[in-house]
Amino acid sequence: MAVLSWPVNKLQNKCYPWWVYARRTEIQCITSEYQYMENTTKDHETYQSLFDAVSEGIILHDSGVIVDVNRSSLTLLGIHQQKKIEVIGISLLHILAKESHKTAIDIIDRSGKEPDLIIGPVDLVVKKTDGSYVDIEIFMKPHIHKERNIHMVSARDITERKRTEASLRKSEEKYRELLDNANDMVITIDLKGNITSVNKMGEKITGYNVEDIIGKNVSCLLNPSHLKKARKMIEYKIKGEAKTVYDLEIISKDGHVTPSEISSNLMFQSGQPVGVQAFVRDITERNKMLDKLRKMSFKDGLTKLANRRHFDETLNHEWKRAKRESHPLSIILIDIDSFKSYNDTYGHQEGDACLKNISRIIKPYAKRPGDLAARYGGEEFALILPCADSYNAIKIAEKIRKRVQALKITHDGSKVNDCKTISISAGISTMAPGTDLSQSLLFNQADKALYSAKNQGRNQVRFSA
Repeated sequence: MAVLSWPVNKLQNKCYPWWVYARRTEIQCITSEYQYMENTTKDHETYQSLFDAVSEGIILHDSGVIVDVNRSSLTLLGIHQQKKIEVIGISLLHILAKESHKTAIDIIDRSGKEPDLIIGPVDLVVKKTDGSYVDIEIFMKPHIHKERNIHMVSARDITERKRTEASLRKSEEKYRELLDNANDMVITIDLKGNITSVNKMGEKITGYNVEDIIGKNVSCLLNPSHLKKARKMIEYKIKGEAKTVYDLEIISKDGHVTPSEISSNLMFQSGQPVGVQAFVRDITERNKMLDKLRKMSFKDGLTKLANRRHFDETLNHEWKRAKRESHPLSIILIDIDSFKSYNDTYGHQEGDACLKNISRIIKPYAKRPGDLAARYGGEEFALILPCADSYNAIKIAEKIRKRVQALKITHDGSKVNDCKTISISAGISTMAPGTDLSQSLLFNQADKALYSAKNQGRNQVRFSA
């Protein structure tokens, strides 16, 4: 088993310049965009329910401007749920005490320079609406919200913990008692990675008794693939990072895996670093909740098919795989004929019903690993078919076209000759990726074939070589 050991380097302090500047017009634009998405997202109530179910305060922000908050955040701020709209669009600085402004500006600055960085834990002070102050601990991570790259701040009230820490300095015995009752695992290790103490929660998570674990190298508790990340955490700590946080997996004595968020503090003796104290939080439930939210961000709310973002990412992935494995890749672009006329004639509710019916026809044709059925635009659908040659792709598209016609959905405004029912047109492209080809060419060829099908009378399938 590998043993963790880290060098001791001279501590360095870092500071970052201010760059965050939330102009009034930017705030108004971001707020308007959020409200528009909120009003038009079909699955908003489900999304909001999951969002509000997270026990920690969650604040979504774009360059320091608040985009959304969950119920726990409003409680933390002392704001009634009905006044949530008053928070959207304001700067994070407006909800923080002045003493926390510089720290907040520094971490927003840092996240702007390194957008993939996870920052935290960071202690800040919030000013509530009643004028009182609350100590909070935050972690900031990159996040995708409604197809936009922003940042997510998770916050929890540590006011009581701050008070507790003050009293702990006066009483080591009291410190040990509270530590053993903590909800998080607390473990200390020396600079060679050997465990020097662990609390009761640590015994529960690891399955080891205190007597059995003291003196063991911390590598025995970590997923072997995470050892490099753990060393990096300690090295950054020794180099002067005030606080660092990493997601690691704790492996218990019986092999049970616990996804964990680990933050750490360097311990000193006579001014010299002698070890690290780590706080280990079980994030199993939080990961499940965030995974649900992530999956929802890949799904079209109306049809339940993949959305455009999911389509783009999958096409990029499958193109690379096809190139690597030298197999063909086909895509089918589908457009409902004269759909605007259908909406204008029968109304948007009937239009939505039509989209759902057609999506139910398309979905079964994406049944193999790697296949994807997506709603690409308003009345546009798409299929990604790895390992499918042109013959099979044309065959599938023709089956879909016939099945849509078989629905016999009345459409008096159809511009298809001798057809007064809903119909579709489809464009197909198939390529075996090579050095002189690109996925954009694959898509453009399918789009060109679709245009040809529409231009030559609709209700037909066209292939572009």
